[in-house]
Amino acid sequence: MDGFLAGKIVISAGFGVWSILNVYNHFADFNGALQGVAGFMKMSSLDEPPPIPSPLKRRAIEDPFLHRLALIVITVVHGVNAVLFSVATILLLSGAAGAGSQWALWGFALSAALWFVFLIAGDWFAYWIRLDALQRTHLALLATAMLGLVLMSA
Repeated sequence: MDGFLAGKIVISAGFGVWSILNVYNHFADFNGALQGVAGFMKMSSLDEPPPIPSPLKRRAIEDPFLHRLALIVITVVHGVNAVLFSVATILLLSGAAGAGSQWALWGFALSAALWFVFLIAGDWFAYWIRLDALQRTHLALLATAMLGLVLMSA
């Protein structure tokens, strides 16, 4: 095994474990995760002292069903990613580098799509005003997914 293949295995396994842990955390503390999603969609950070009045608050979504649906979709995407990266890791370990890389590419493509959705939703819900650290996190995760795409393409 060369170092490049070892790197692919480590990256695939790392993202696989991280995705599995995300799914586990959502199930272990669904209500806590739901509160986080609901607060984001309600734009409640703009109401924290000192409140920031903004006409963008009209975009807030108060419907608990939509909060729950959003969290379920996020959890399903993380679950699909867990499968993609786990299969990629197994294939890479078994010597099927081409097939393993393809599975990982799908995982990174799905990850990039998720982070783009998070960035777009964040702009919609004006998170740059008070949740700028979250926006930077989403940008870093998108960059990581893009680097994963480059790594697995080589």
